[in-house]
Amino acid sequence: MNTDEPPHPNAEAVELLEDLKTVLHERGSLYGPACEHFARTAGLVRIYLGSRLGSSFEAEDWAVLMILDKIARFSNPRTLPFMHVDTTTDIAGYASLLAGLISRQHPDHQAVFKPL
Repeated sequence: MNTDEPPHPNAEAVELLEDLKTVLHERGSLYGPACEHFARTAGLVRIYLGSRLGSSFEAEDWAVLMILDKIARFSNPRTLPFMHVDTTTDIAGYASLLAGLISRQHPDHQAVFKPL
């Protein structure tokens, strides 16, 4: 690389996209095509929301959707067993955050454990 040339004005963005390309290849190898994961997650979201579509959507709902997204990984036949350790950690984290949200909104129904 010629150091006399000024840096490209979008060099950081280009580098980020190059890194993203690597991540997408790695995730594709581990989890398969994103469209399959999205379809599994969408099915779980439809079940969760059911007849609630059009009603209010709260922070707790988003936490549940994040958990459902992680659960969708479990139904992926390509996912290797060791990947489930990371997935269960993610689920536990979102569940703890969800418990914290619920505890703050309903202090009379405190969780048995203290959220993170």
